[in-house]
Amino acid sequence: MKLNRKGYITIEVIVGAALTAVIAFFLIELTVKLVNKTDDYYADTLVTTDKALVIKNIKRVIESDISSYGIINTLSCSDNTCSITYANNTEKQLLVSNKTIQYDSYTKEFNAGIDNLGLTGTSNGNYILFKISGDNIFTGKDYTFYVLIFNQMKNSTLASHISNLYIPSTTIRNNSVNYDIDAAHNLIKDPLGNIRYYGANPNNYIYFNCATYPDTNCETWRIIGIIDGKMKIMRGSSIGVFSYDTSVSTINSGYGINEWSQADLMKLLNPGYDDNKDLDKDGNTVTVNNGLYYNGYRGGSNCYNGASNATTTCNLSTVSIRKNADDTKDSSRKISEMKYYIGAGVVGDGDNTVYADKSLEIERGTTVMQNPGDGIARTTSWTGMIAIPSASDYAYAADLNLCSNDLYSRTTTACKQNNWMYNILTDSGAHKGWLLTPSSNYDSRVWRVNTTGGVGGATNSYAYAAVPTLYLNNGIIIVSGDGTADNPYRIS
Repeated sequence: MKLNRKGYITIEVIVGAALTAVIAFFLIELTVKLVNKTDDYYADTLVTTDKALVIKNIKRVIESDISSYGIINTLSCSDNTCSITYANNTEKQLLVSNKTIQYDSYTKEFNAGIDNLGLTGTSNGNYILFKISGDNIFTGKDYTFYVLIFNQMKNSTLASHISNLYIPSTTIRNNSVNYDIDAAHNLIKDPLGNIRYYGANPNNYIYFNCATYPDTNCETWRIIGIIDGKMKIMRGSSIGVFSYDTSVSTINSGYGINEWSQADLMKLLNPGYDDNKDLDKDGNTVTVNNGLYYNGYRGGSNCYNGASNATTTCNLSTVSIRKNADDTKDSSRKISEMKYYIGAGVVGDGDNTVYADKSLEIERGTTVMQNPGDGIARTTSWTGMIAIPSASDYAYAADLNLCSNDLYSRTTTACKQNNWMYNILTDSGAHKGWLLTPSSNYDSRVWRVNTTGGVGGATNSYAYAAVPTLYLNNGIIIVSGDGTADNPYRIS
């Protein structure tokens, strides 16, 4: 055979050229296949199989749905089909059929050389793992790869997640008012459009006041709902029993003043009162109710717990709001300053007509105690950081299907067992619990939840259970969790 100038045999040059053409054609065809007709993302680097593209896009579409619908609650796979149910009960399928993988509107056809395709899946709660298997008929090798998905809501705010969960399924009627409820998630929309959790034990658990976010040494709180566009939460237990307010015996007979903007309990819970001084029962000037809950690291002090300025020694350092220069350890920075409504009304005391809608109307109204003997003008709202639950918070926490009673008459077993707030506000029936709403017919009375479950008026100076309640800043992101008692929402 004749050699060319570089010493190669002419036939070898011809074969080499032909081989190059075949390889080029194959790579062009494969590159075209890597761009899906349903708008796949183009792979920046050339790959020799469809695996990388399928992994990338399956992760993309399912993680997008997790952000929209909540985490995957259930996964069931059989016959090359995986059925997925998200937190808001949206159902979708990932399936393999006829050399095609499909999820919702995403479809990808595998290379013709891949045969015997199969799909299985498993979940441990935090992770979802799909196995896609097959045979490469050209190489005879196993064609198997995995798609691992972290089951969390990336960049999903807590408020948007709860909003997405709410899908009304039925209507109930209470006191001539119709309510759209989502029975699957125990969510109800009140007349003002606020979405609230109701029932015996809804999935509204959330970690808050953590030593380090999202889940190191946290307290378990409960989500009241999306109120006035922000997430309202309350502690999962009281921080002790305290007076709502008290006073010297010459003011309202020592029973205190029912005006939250200057109440002793407000000063105990909020910042700005580090050096608060007032009189004790003996007329001595003492440091008292000095923002201990917000500044509990300061240690012990005095707290009001009875008429005529009676005090007790208290130390809230183990339950107080955690603050730190590190954002991941600072709970105070997650709290939003918010307007709380403190319109006044009558409940109990001969008035048994206050239902859930009426309680909301009262606290958002303009009625106040007129001409109080203490001379302090009453207000209808207060702007601050931390308060206690309002009457409507308690009212709408009940399952109105099972407890249709007015607030005063909510003493039945059904009403107590089907209101998730009852045990929190009353320390499981051990104490009466304070509500924010003041009385309009007495200058020293505020609404409270009785140990029997009913709501009535009580003298300010009594020592009742206090449960901190607050609004979270907008933009709080869910890291993981599904809101159950065993897996509370984790935030960052």
